[in-house]
Order: sequence, then structure tokens, then C-alpha cells
Amino acid sequence: MKKSYPDKDHDERARITLPRLSDEAVIEIHALIHQLLDRFEACYAQQIDRFYEALNEDTKNDSLDLGNWTP
Repeated sequence: MKKSYPDKDHDERARITLPRLSDEAVIEIHALIHQLLDRFEACYAQQIDRFYEALNEDTKNDSLDLGNWTP
């Protein structure tokens, strides 16, 4: 049985059909993806952090900022 992603509610042009894989192959590919992501994040960590910090500042609502309030 082949699985297709994204599901039926998404655009057919974006559909990717994934092949059936052995358990061992799935685990190896999974590990590879994690290693690639770890290296990517290590290389671009500062840029990723800056982006999310700027995004947080843009969406921050000072009227809701409780500062160091503790109950």
C-alpha cells in the first residue's frame, strides 16, 4: 500500500507518493533527516533565532505583557 501526502484535501499538484519501505530503511532515512536538520540548525542558528525574535517583537502586545509578574 502506497501512502500519498498531503491528503486528499490538498492540491493534487503537491501530492508526493511515498514508496513502501522496510522498517530498517525507514529508520535509516529518519536518522538521516534528523542529522541533516541538526547540521542545518547548527549552521543557521543565529539567523533562525533572529527571525523568530523579530517575529515575536512584531506580534508582542505590550498591554498584555505582565513582565515578571508572579502569582
